[in-house]
Amino acid sequence: MKFYCALLSALLVIILPKPSFTAQSIRENATLNKDIGYYIFKEISKSKDLSNTLILFDIDDTLITKENVTFIGSSSFYDFMKAGVINTHKLTNEAADRYIKALFNSIYKYLPVNLTDPILPELIDILKKRGATVIGFTARQRALLENTIDQLAKFKIRFSNITCLDIGIKHGLYTIGPQMEKGDAALKLLDLLKPKTFKHLVFFDDRQQNLISVKNKLFSNKQLISANYIQILNAIPFDSGLTFDSLCRFIESNQDNPDFKADVLNDSFTKEVYAKCQLKK
Repeated sequence: MKFYCALLSALLVIILPKPSFTAQSIRENATLNKDIGYYIFKEISKSKDLSNTLILFDIDDTLITKENVTFIGSSSFYDFMKAGVINTHKLTNEAADRYIKALFNSIYKYLPVNLTDPILPELIDILKKRGATVIGFTARQRALLENTIDQLAKFKIRFSNITCLDIGIKHGLYTIGPQMEKGDAALKLLDLLKPKTFKHLVFFDDRQQNLISVKNKLFSNKQLISANYIQILNAIPFDSGLTFDSLCRFIESNQDNPDFKADVLNDSFTKEVYAKCQLKK
């Protein structure tokens, strides 16, 4: 069955056994470095039929993470730098997102990444073969949609075949941008996938506020029997000073990259950061 702007798959109606944890619970004991793969293997992929299950994966620091454990592409560093420009330039949230957009988009494009767990591509394929709808669910800007698809394809990560460019979904990757809360984005996604409905939801994210946002928005969804929210924790604490030093090295290492230079040409925030980097020398 085909949906307009939606899922290209068969509808199956087989109810899974109800998991032992409820829609109100937030698991926080999963960590990076294979625990996410172990959780999928142990708790999800053992079910033979997942046709009523929607699985959402955050991207950065959930499926992929920056090489050498740098935090410059992390949500923590994004929030740190955004708070800085809001304070310095007296900007609104929306204006601050626009102000730092060019440099952070370049970070996502040019900074090398690794899988958080090498078994993830195989497990995602197993989930899809067993009928699950698997969606990449990221706060990256829509301008990075194609780049992110290519980035994940290098690791053979492919989500369910869902495309709706009007809201930023292609090949199952949903780029919601930093402005929309993930709870609101989840509601929009469920509406898009109608008439298909889901009895089970599993959502992986490294940020507790995103898990809570989705939980709160979907709590009243009468069709969901279970909703599992798994926080992916990084065992290494965020250090803003060390991360800023990594950002300086990233900018320096890309000085001769014509694509990087074109992306940030005349960008005020990049110039501001580069000036601070020079002062630290």
